[in-house]
Amino acid sequence: MTKGLAFELAPLKIRVNCISPGLVQTEANREHWEKQPKIWANRSKGIPLRRTGQPSDIAELAYLLCSPAAAWITGVNYLVDGGMSIV
Repeated sequence: MTKGLAFELAPLKIRVNCISPGLVQTEANREHWEKQPKIWANRSKGIPLRRTGQPSDIAELAYLLCSPAAAWITGVNYLVDGGMSIV
């Protein structure tokens, strides 16, 4: 979908990219990581960077993609998963 939309919208100078996050601590899953810290810690051990993501990890990439620094980037799916995609 990302590539198709990027191709279709490129003539309009609209860039389309995708951010695919891994395990991120958010308000939506706060109950899980506060009430089950051992389970959450064990899941973190399986992540190559040895920690779960934070919302800021995703936000920083979104900020970059919206900035002039990404003016020539379109049609890309970014895996922001602490390295889980390489396991």
